[in-house]
Amino acid sequence: MKIENKPIVILPARKKSKRIINKNIIDFYGQPLILRTIKNLIDTKIFSKIYVSTDSEQIAKISTKNGAEALYPRPKNLSNDNAVLLDVMAYELKKLKRSNLKFNDVFCILPTAIFINKQDIVRAKKKLSKNINYIITGIEKNKSTLRNFYFDKKKMKMISPKFINFRTQDLPDTYRDAGQLYLADKNTWIKKKKIFSSKSKMILLDSEKYIDIDNYNDLKKAKKIYKDGKI
Repeated sequence: MKIENKPIVILPARKKSKRIINKNIIDFYGQPLILRTIKNLIDTKIFSKIYVSTDSEQIAKISTKNGAEALYPRPKNLSNDNAVLLDVMAYELKKLKRSNLKFNDVFCILPTAIFINKQDIVRAKKKLSKNINYIITGIEKNKSTLRNFYFDKKKMKMISPKFINFRTQDLPDTYRDAGQLYLADKNTWIKKKKIFSSKSKMILLDSEKYIDIDNYNDLKKAKKIYKDGKI
């Protein structure tokens, strides 16, 4: 499939990770995890440029040796535990814009999104329009969670009080962020518009085939999916 006005993609890959040490470069069947994602994106032949935003010299070297370009070093204030994705993307895109690179649509694909494929990227691209800010990936969840509760200073509070008297069959379908990709035009990213709003759309993913690798249990599941060839 011919892609007109090829988008660029940025993988935000900082070196520190709490739940899985060195998550972005952890060995995944003989290769660093991020390398598998980079190779998958290259194979799609969709992107004009593949960038890796990182504060890690090791990640930068892996990236540049394997067909991506490293946006290195990322500033310390955008590489700590409090760093916000929108801030990282806006920072990197402002720099790229000043370099006179010609681009419009920008994917942010997480370095651990090893199962994202060409079909997913094309689906997202087709959904983006002038009236839409972002396209994200979503996983369907049990809608009864709308009646869940939590405790704040030992006081019970409903997550969504307006649904307390709804029958389960009358509750709206619910989804969670699949943590795989985000797509918007460069100005939307630079202006840091809200991702989760009425102006965002979703492509639905199968929770049995796509894993947001956040902890070792997720990593174990991802290895099983990859080994079983479910994608």
